[in-house]
Amino acid sequence: RLLFGAWAESALSGRASPRMKAQVFGGTLEGDAQVMFGPSERFDLQVTLSNADLARVVRETTRQAPTSKINGLANAVLQLNGSLEGTHTWRGGGAIRVRDADIYELPFVVLLLQQLRTGEVGRTGFDSSEMDFRINGEHAYFDRIELRGDALTLRGAGDVGLDRKLNLKL
Repeated sequence: RLLFGAWAESALSGRASPRMKAQVFGGTLEGDAQVMFGPSERFDLQVTLSNADLARVVRETTRQAPTSKINGLANAVLQLNGSLEGTHTWRGGGAIRVRDADIYELPFVVLLLQQLRTGEVGRTGFDSSEMDFRINGEHAYFDRIELRGDALTLRGAGDVGLDRKLNLKL
């Protein structure tokens, strides 16, 4: 068995130690992991991402600049386990929270609705979002998606596979 982070120290001394930490996307990634070898090679992983720069996350994960203005802070948690046989064995879940964000420039009609509702005009579509997801094999299921803004709030659910085919209902 191979242990990382707090799980390693607690296995040796019975007390928790600091989690593994790294600076990623301008934020902090913390995590614990274990890999169990033998007839059933398995892994467990739990990670937390705090205060990551949303524009940097998009740019570095897609390897291209965002097509519209995006900024804000992203926070996420993920718990994942499975076997080393392949992605079809993976199970887990987590959440993504974005705050202090400017996501998507609004079309004119939505800008007009925003001005009627709040008396102010801004070009930001969404300023925060929350997503709860679970992983089952080669699919991630978004059980709750909420994109909030001054003029418009979208709620829904959906899924995405490793083939990157996205199915959303908002």
